[in-house]
Amino acid sequence: MTKTIIARDFELELTLESGQFFQYKRYRDGFLVWVGEAVFFAGQEGDKIRLEGISEAKFRHIFCLDVDYSGILDSISVDEHMKKAIALFRGLRLMRQEFYECLIAYVCSANSNIPKITKNVRLMSEFYGKEKTILGNKVFLFPKPGLLCDEDRIREAKTGFRAKYICGINGVVDESWIKKLKGLDYESAKIRLMELPGVGPKVADCVLLFSLDYPEAFPIDVWIRRAMCGLYFGQKQVPDGEIYRFARAHFGRYCGWANQFLFLAIRNKAFGNLKGIDTR
Repeated sequence: MTKTIIARDFELELTLESGQFFQYKRYRDGFLVWVGEAVFFAGQEGDKIRLEGISEAKFRHIFCLDVDYSGILDSISVDEHMKKAIALFRGLRLMRQEFYECLIAYVCSANSNIPKITKNVRLMSEFYGKEKTILGNKVFLFPKPGLLCDEDRIREAKTGFRAKYICGINGVVDESWIKKLKGLDYESAKIRLMELPGVGPKVADCVLLFSLDYPEAFPIDVWIRRAMCGLYFGQKQVPDGEIYRFARAHFGRYCGWANQFLFLAIRNKAFGNLKGIDTR
């Protein structure tokens, strides 16, 4: 049954296609989305969102429609660069993803790109996940912890060298491990995540930001490094640790939201090409 809700200051397409999430596809005048156990259709016209297959409360939770969005934007609007990024991409939200799905997806992100990560996640879901049908479309949910145990099969999902990391994580992470992780502060949770195979600082911060509600996480990849060095360090290359300390002090507790606006802005050349920056 289709229902319509009101969601202000929200752009569904912008959020889904912002590079943070991989399990969706265009369908008719909207999108089919599957995240965790939720499989649903969502379409948008202005402030009106048409939903099928999901409750309003669950949808609002997944897309962070239950936060003080204006307050968050006000708190990070501390300079002209961020104000420009927000003006261009207002309506962008962070998504609350299912933890294990998010973790494995971002392990696949090492030396990769969005189409490749999407393919990795889709194939692993087809190999190991539960089949669901929504509006006549077959989709596969991402497998639960404990199922990704065959390295050769995982390699068939085009994961390459990441297959051994995924198998290693699969042997460690279970519901008890996840529960303990969720009880930690940001720094402790990041350290715990980085003890897993294939999880470095950037992957850990992505997982903390996009699945565990740590808004102070600030993932630093080639795009964010280019933006931060070009806009805030006079095009001087600085260590990632220094970038994070600056971002946390400059943007405040919600620096992770600032990160996502900067990510879109730099990818869309909102600040020009920022030439001359070494982003290795």
